[in-house]
Amino acid sequence: MKTYSQLFQDRFALLCCGDKPGVYADIGAGEPELISNTVLLERDYGWTGLLCDIEHEDRLRAERTGVVFGDALDVDWDKELSAIARDGWIDFLSLDLEPPNLTIKVLLMLPLHDIRFRCACVEHDYYRDEQGITRATIAHEVMASHGYRKVRSVKMFPNNDPKSIYLEDWWVDKATDVMEHDVQHMIQDCVGTPA
Repeated sequence: MKTYSQLFQDRFALLCCGDKPGVYADIGAGEPELISNTVLLERDYGWTGLLCDIEHEDRLRAERTGVVFGDALDVDWDKELSAIARDGWIDFLSLDLEPPNLTIKVLLMLPLHDIRFRCACVEHDYYRDEQGITRATIAHEVMASHGYRKVRSVKMFPNNDPKSIYLEDWWVDKATDVMEHDVQHMIQDCVGTPA
């Protein structure tokens, strides 16, 4: 299965939303194509949306079709997310800023009481430092308190090391019927081995 994401985040969005043209908010988008969570959605499925990345702002403007912002801390998220939402909904939120404490700052700035996301990938980089548990806990509390259900904790096992690297969590709106086993099957289909 075609994917540009590092860990199949684009395929997760398609699992949750289908292959109809959707809307994304990619905050901490990174490079226009390399390990992008939204370029597949945009190019192959006709999605539109918002991209934000301070380091890659110019390249995103040149190479992608979404509305582009630089510094995530300087964006009026209520205004900008409302502008791209369809009837108060955005299909996919990808939130992954560097350093990871910025992810939590921006998560707390999002108008989660007004805008709903069908699915979301929120990276907290639990493994990176002693603040990781705090970041993960805040992300969990914020998402759960706004009616989202966690369907996957994303961990990597480099060199088959049993000590996992806990990166992010995948969330769905409480009304979404995607379950953990659906996500597991999707990943198995992508990699051809049990997830």
